[in-house]
Amino acid sequence: MAAKGLLQGMWALGGDTVCDRCGEVCHDIICKTPYLRFGISGVWYLQLFKTAAKSKISHLQSAFSPLRPSIMSSQDHALNLAIDEAMRVLQPLFPRPKLRSRLLSKPPFRFIHDIVFAIIQSTKFPNTGLFTDAELDSSTFKNNKEAKIDFLDKLIALVNASRESPVLVESRNIVAGAQPASTLNLLVAFGKLAQDDDIDHASLIQLTARTEMAEEESMVDGSSGGTKEDFDESKVSENDIVEEAKDDNLGEVCNSESLQSMSMTDAIARIIESASIIESLFTE
Repeated sequence: MAAKGLLQGMWALGGDTVCDRCGEVCHDIICKTPYLRFGISGVWYLQLFKTAAKSKISHLQSAFSPLRPSIMSSQDHALNLAIDEAMRVLQPLFPRPKLRSRLLSKPPFRFIHDIVFAIIQSTKFPNTGLFTDAELDSSTFKNNKEAKIDFLDKLIALVNASRESPVLVESRNIVAGAQPASTLNLLVAFGKLAQDDDIDHASLIQLTARTEMAEEESMVDGSSGGTKEDFDESKVSENDIVEEAKDDNLGEVCNSESLQSMSMTDAIARIIESASIIESLFTE
């Protein structure tokens, strides 16, 4: 109606039309003005309606926001805190690697290994008895998923052996880049442990080594003669987290047994975290 009135008014002012007021062709501005006035008023009211509708929709969206944004915002907040803590605690220990937010937000394994090696070089802990010379060489882990997991298992065991409350993180998830905040918490805990002179580091290393050995023996005794799953990473880049997540690690991230033991909020957050990885795989 508004658009029609405006067009009629504009057309009437510019051409020979039969006037509704006087019943004949005329060019009287008094006769043509109502059309134009009606058209302009209609457009103004239409624009006012659109503005009010947009405001109402925005209000409803904020009032009935879905659960995902709130969870993601809390995850982002936790990650930002972990990044700040990592920069504050770890960067003074070594000049390189530079702890930049872009890498810390989803640290690839090579970056994690460089940080651990830099901490060992700076603090001389652990100097011997835990990591082998091959494990301290980053080239050892190229195209070798199981070696990465074994290295991270040792690191997790060492850190948790010194803490009353363990760092809740899994090595497979670290390799897949699925728990960046927990990964940074692990590195910060290791950095603090390496600087703590009140802890008997030698005894801690021995305890960790014995624990690792016992776990390996239990795995051998409980196995049926099978070997570890082979994994081909010949096409995986060390600095590409998305490529590393293309393994079958998504099953680990969204394991049904682990989800059952979580609270509803933590379980939904874990599922959303897995969905983010899947989304990144299809948006390359």
